[in-house]
Amino acid sequence: MMSSFSQTTTLYQIIQKLSALRRANQAIRYGSSTERWINNDVYIYERQFYNNVVLVAVNKSTTTGYNITGLNTAMPAGTYTDQLTGLMGGSSITVTTGSGGNNPVNAFTLAAGKAAVWSYVAPAPATPQLGNVDPVMGRTGDVVSVTGKGFGTATGTVTVGGTSASVSYWTDTEVDFTVASGTPTGTQQVVVTKSGGGASNGIAYNVLSGPQVPLTFTVNNAPPTNVGDNVYVTGNDAELSNWATTTGAAIGRFLAPNYPNWFGVASVPASTVIQYKYLVIKSDGTFTWEGGNNHQITTPAAGSTGFQTDNW
Repeated sequence: MMSSFSQTTTLYQIIQKLSALRRANQAIRYGSSTERWINNDVYIYERQFYNNVVLVAVNKSTTTGYNITGLNTAMPAGTYTDQLTGLMGGSSITVTTGSGGNNPVNAFTLAAGKAAVWSYVAPAPATPQLGNVDPVMGRTGDVVSVTGKGFGTATGTVTVGGTSASVSYWTDTEVDFTVASGTPTGTQQVVVTKSGGGASNGIAYNVLSGPQVPLTFTVNNAPPTNVGDNVYVTGNDAELSNWATTTGAAIGRFLAPNYPNWFGVASVPASTVIQYKYLVIKSDGTFTWEGGNNHQITTPAAGSTGFQTDNW
């Protein structure tokens, strides 16, 4: 419906430059974020993926410029131009050699209402570097994509939980593969090995045991809890975390709008006999199991939803 628009405006040019930078530097897509410098008006943060680094500085004040001193970065020593080419008042910076990933940046001025972006793209790595897996869970037979850097142009190999996968697409930054029959269920590590050798870091992928259905678990009359304590459920398959007893793995936190009755929703394999049990995990990490034998049910058929109510 929009027949035309100006491609010469400042906003258009900024978006164009940031889009190109996102393609060129994988720190934007996959990197971890680190706060590098802050006051009431200025925020400077860094994104880093392996040795790729992007440094961003923003001054939200409309009246006050700042002399930025004491700033460190993971970018190696050198001079870096503003990736926005001064469209928002940014300028080049010079980085000197420091230690421990903290290289000092020479003092510079960031004027009121201005911003700048600096980028460092490391040379091609000797081994693949995985940054993302999509989707993050699925079943055997599903096609999965991993993206990152340094995969090489010749087709290598992919394993999921140590089981070889069938590769259908391979470039230096993306590999598509099919999860093979017999791959272990649960959270598994995807590893890419480039042609000629060199294995990547592992990236987590959750292999489901079959078609999934949502099942709402309700447990009535749970024992009294203190602030920070919560009810969870765990069981005998990967979807129910294989009897995990930690907050990062067990299924929860449950909600208790009708305390001491608690409920939570889990994804479970359809038409499958499962065993499970409730537990309270306390704020200090210790836990208390529900007494008695394990609960055992057959989960609903694919395409439906389920509700299960138990007494503690």
